[in-house]
Amino acid sequence: QNIKQLIVNNENEAKLVNVSNILATQDTEFYGVFVKESVYASATDSAYFDFTLTEFSDPISGQNFNGYRIQPKVSISGKVTLPTTYKNTPVVSIAGFQNSPVTHVFWDGECQVVEVARYAFQNLTTLKYFDLAESITYLGDNSFSNCPSLQLLDFKNSNVTYIAKSAFNGSFYSQSPVVLSLPGCLQHLDEAAFSYNTEIGNGREPVYSTVNIGGSNDPTRLAYLGNEPFIQNNNQRVKVVNVYGNISDDVKAQIEAQITPSLGTGGTINYVG
Repeated sequence: QNIKQLIVNNENEAKLVNVSNILATQDTEFYGVFVKESVYASATDSAYFDFTLTEFSDPISGQNFNGYRIQPKVSISGKVTLPTTYKNTPVVSIAGFQNSPVTHVFWDGECQVVEVARYAFQNLTTLKYFDLAESITYLGDNSFSNCPSLQLLDFKNSNVTYIAKSAFNGSFYSQSPVVLSLPGCLQHLDEAAFSYNTEIGNGREPVYSTVNIGGSNDPTRLAYLGNEPFIQNNNQRVKVVNVYGNISDDVKAQIEAQITPSLGTGGTINYVG
């Protein structure tokens, strides 16, 4: 009875699992059955998406990625499967879903997207789930801002190296407090990247009060920190920030200057390692 979603490859498999019985035994948070090949009959059909050749230059690695940028050309809603290739060429960037009633985002095959462009999913108030694929390294300005229904992404196990300004401003929802764990590979965390994340349960309380930057087996490589990346409402502040690994004096100075104003009364920054 803890199943929240069921992903199957085709309609025949859905029939085999007797969907009606599953629906009858689940609570109201059950998201239902997601049939990969039936969300859109042809996810790569240009009737649904615009495909534009682009080159994305990763600001951290300096590597250039050539492929397609996709964005919707029709109104798209609900659970969506996005193409990962087009005309045998990888999709490397995604954009243009802002203000749409999409609830879940999945990938059709192995994701090769590197960039989630600025404003890509801004103002998706219905968005609950986004598959943060291993290939994604760059999250642009306001890429997920004002997504108050979004469950916290699995940053800890991601390869994200760059989170731009206000990327998750006003986003995230949780039934209970969680820990925001950022990966050691993250090198650029910009201004107000995780700001005003205060949707928990039915009230406006902080989604998280503890932030981990890196981990005990994943030391941080943070090199740039923008102004108050974790700023919350005045009476709802971050209480603990744990920074893992040996960091330079310059980065430590940035941490002290940019995070300290966001801490609540008695809040602490702990350097581990």
